Parts: sequence; C-alpha cells; structure tokens
Amino acid sequence: MIRFIHTADIHFGVENYGKIDPATGIHSRLLDFAHALNFIIDVAIQEKIDFFLFCGDAYKTHNPTQTQQKLLLNAFLRLHTANIPVVIIVGNHDHPVSFGKTNALELFSQLPTTGFHVIQKPQTIILQTKSGLIQIVGIPWPTRATIAITAMHANKNTESIASIISTTI
Repeated sequence: MIRFIHTADIHFGVENYGKIDPATGIHSRLLDFAHALNFIIDVAIQEKIDFFLFCGDAYKTHNPTQTQQKLLLNAFLRLHTANIPVVIIVGNHDHPVSFGKTNALELFSQLPTTGFHVIQKPQTIILQTKSGLIQIVGIPWPTRATIAITAMHANKNTESIASIISTTI
C-alpha cells in the first residue's frame, strides 16, 4: 500500500490582515501559512508516508521574497531529512509572465541532492518509494508562453491561446 499526502496552494505572501510579529519581524499571516504547512509535514513524518505531493502555488506570486523561499525550503528539507520524496508540480502562481524566466519552484530541481522531483512540463515520473515503485503523471498549469511557442499554436492570437488554456484545464 502506497501512502502519500497531497497539498497545494500554500500561497506564501498573502498578508491580508495580521501584523508584524515582534519576535521574528515576519508578518503574522506568513507565519500562519508556515505553521499550517509544517503541521502537514509533521503528520507526513509521523505517519511515515511514502511521498509528499505538492501541486503548486507555493507563493502568492512568481517572485517570492527570500523569507518566503527560506520558509518553504526549510519545510521541504524536513521531508528530505525524513527520507520522504517530494514531488512538486508547478502551479499558475509559480510561473513568471515572461517566457524564459525561471519559475518560483525550479530551485528545488537544482538542489544537489535526491528526493526532490519538480514537474515543470507535462511528464511521467517513476518514483521509488519505501513501499514500491509508483508512476506519477504530472501536468503543470499551462501558460500562454509555453503554448504559444509550440509549432501548432505559433500563429494564434491571444484570444485563441486563452481559449486553448481554458479548455485544457
């Protein structure tokens, strides 16, 4: 039996309401979101799950602050320390508007360690877990830039590409 936890839409950076925490200098809403993510990770570690699936929108925008990045990295490193693979699928808030720029979660694919799998384009991965092999088909949020550069859609206008995106999802 394969056991995993799925979560998404943490949206670090949403700072409506709240205030600056005097002890840390960090906005209280960001601390709330970090606490919620770490609670999920506590459960994952306690239950000794086979993998952790994060399906995008880690941040409010594609351009997170260093503090937001540090909180997410520290949370995901706890899973790595517990030998729980992390599968990350890039969401719409993680993509930059401009083609060619790095998405907000790509840094996890650059870490010089195993256990982080970032799905940035539609693909299938085979993941070895402690309970056996699994196959994951990841389909990240489609963007105008990635659709527009394909040969099939290169000559389409903005409205046509928006229509393609809305019928794809």
